[in-house]
Amino acid sequence: MKNMFVYGSLKKGFFNHSFISENPQNRLIRKGFILGYKLYLLCSYPGIRPSSSDDKVFVELYRLTDESFERIDLLEKRANYAAVKVEDDAGKEGTVYVYNGEFNEKNLVLFGNWTKNNEKLNIIPMEDSK
Repeated sequence: MKNMFVYGSLKKGFFNHSFISENPQNRLIRKGFILGYKLYLLCSYPGIRPSSSDDKVFVELYRLTDESFERIDLLEKRANYAAVKVEDDAGKEGTVYVYNGEFNEKNLVLFGNWTKNNEKLNIIPMEDSK
């Protein structure tokens, strides 16, 4: 079993949560936040990147079977995310996925909290960021 922080499409109620919910051994440990990251709209899903220590992203922490963890790891790596070990506001440790691609600063998700409304937003292309 391994701990994983999720902040977007893998959260409960979002389109990739089935990667977690399909195995009844997986369980939600807590909701909280991680410091030092900003959340951005990439498409209909988000990505995070390191930032100042005051920035935070709200997360759900799950305890996953090794099989579920590996399936999600493959999904994330194929989409250009990298696994990073972090600690949340309660000192719980786990893996979070950081996006390795380009970001448009105009696509910052305020308050670091991915919601259903964010899925409906349009991204601003990179060339418009100048």
